[in-house]
Amino acid sequence: MARRPSKNLTERELAIMQIIWDLLEARLGDVQTALNQAGEPVAASTVATQLTILLHKGYLKQTGRHGRYVYVPTCTREEATRNLLHEFLERVGLGRAPRFLIGLLKREKLNAEDRAALRAILRDEPPAKGRREDETP
Repeated sequence: MARRPSKNLTERELAIMQIIWDLLEARLGDVQTALNQAGEPVAASTVATQLTILLHKGYLKQTGRHGRYVYVPTCTREEATRNLLHEFLERVGLGRAPRFLIGLLKREKLNAEDRAALRAILRDEPPAKGRREDETP
């Protein structure tokens, strides 16, 4: 029985998505150049294969003609992160994201800016820029 394809991103796929999110759209050559500048050389055929995988996983859409394809993300960085977290929590049986995040936050030392951002989330409003922790809205 064949293994079901994973929607999770590998390290290299995530690196490619980061490049495309930053550029908003990219050609194969753009991605290859960015990957080569960031680390070890990668062949165009390898990048093409990984772009095809990202198409099949639903993270990218392809426009243009053969040999001049332009790749555009189908979701934002934040949406992808949220979906990957949700899938992870389901796979490992940790339940809802808030419970998991509360557990993580209990292990962290939060600075004033972090606490202010969390308070804003709990009030369901965007965090104010430059607000000190001891200020009240």
